[in-house]
Formats: sequence, structure tokens, C-alpha cells
Amino acid sequence: AGQLGIGPMPVVNYKTRSARVENFMPLPVRIPGLTEVVAISAGGMHSLALLQDGTVRAWGDNRFGQVGDGTKINRDTPTPVRGVRNVVAIAALGSSSVAVLSDGTAMDWGQKPGSDDFRPRPAPVAGARGLRSVVGGGAHAVALTHTGEVMTWGTSAHYETGRGSNANASAPGLIKGLTDVVSIAASAWASAAVLASGRIMTWSEVRPWHRPGYNGTNNLSPLPILLWLDGLEQP
Repeated sequence: AGQLGIGPMPVVNYKTRSARVENFMPLPVRIPGLTEVVAISAGGMHSLALLQDGTVRAWGDNRFGQVGDGTKINRDTPTPVRGVRNVVAIAALGSSSVAVLSDGTAMDWGQKPGSDDFRPRPAPVAGARGLRSVVGGGAHAVALTHTGEVMTWGTSAHYETGRGSNANASAPGLIKGLTDVVSIAASAWASAAVLASGRIMTWSEVRPWHRPGYNGTNNLSPLPILLWLDGLEQP
């Protein structure tokens, strides 16, 4: 879908077979014309790059408008995201994209997390405020605020939002009781937060164990709990 951002796939000349155009690139290749990059994020089949001037470039799968250029045409080279300026953080989800602006608000585009709404142009995320960074899961977003709290929104069938409900959340909301957070991470169906104390909290898909608020019947936790891994000592 063009997610390498290098334009048309080159002809690869293998020693053991005839030269041909492949649908993959076996060697690292520089993306032409993409410079002054300060952050990158890879989604399901599209990628984002944040430039020093606060603008964003995107490329790859654009069926849901996740490239943000106002179309639903796949892009095989970095394409400017329309109407997004003063960006300080980016996150590519499975089929959507999120940008945090310097004023602490956010914009998103593509398949709106938690809904069937496809938007090829960025729009403000209502209720997002005080943000400084953001990460993306499969279809949920996790954002860190300037005060060390965590705001989430999107699909929550596996409790990805960590707010105690498996109902999709179209609007951002704070995870109650989760404070003093210094960094965040997200995967397709899970999220994690590192606290200033050094402790690591996780929610959604977690290793089965019994904790308050955990039903004990599967590996889903609707609220943040201490991460437990063999060999890991939590402070």
C-alpha cells in the first residue's frame, strides 16, 4: 500500500533468480525527500513523520483517510497532512492518526477510534486538552498530560481505554487514579504506563492474576494494575 514511502518498488536483482519487482524491500532504503524529522510512528499499513517545523508527513494505506491529505488514495511517498500545524507528538493507529498540538489539544483523521466514521481530513478531538504526548494501539489512543495523568479514547472491547468499561469511547477521558505518569506505551489490545516511582501499570490484555477490579476469568483488566512478569521486580 506504499507504506515504505519510497515511491514505486524498485527492481531487485537477486543472484539466484531473475530480476523483478517485489512487493517488499529486502534492504534498508532511505525515504527520498524526507528530512528534518524529529519523530516517527508506524500504524497498521501507514506511517507518520513529524518535522522540525511542526508539520506532519504521512504515507501508505489511505483507504480510511489515515494519510490526512483529503483523499482516500494510497500514497507511496510522504504527503503533507492538511491543516495540521504546531504539532509536538504523533501516533499512527491501525487505520487512523493522531497529532498533539503545542497548545495541548489534539487532532485526528482516518477511521475515528471507536466508530465507523472515516475522515480523510484532520479534525479537532473534542475534550482533548493538556496533552504532551500520545501513542496509538490498534484502534485506541493513549495520551499523557502535562500533569502526569493519562487520557484515553477509542475502541474498548478489550478494555483498552482502562476506564472500567468495554464500551467504545469516542471522547477522551482520564483514567481515574492513574497519576505521576512519566511515559506511556500501547499495543493492539493493551496499554502501559510508567510511573515516577518506577512502577509499571498495565490494563486491557494483561497476564492473568487476581487483583482488585479484576474478574479472574480471563486476561482482561478493565483498570490499571501492576505489571507482573517473571524476573521483573516492581519498586
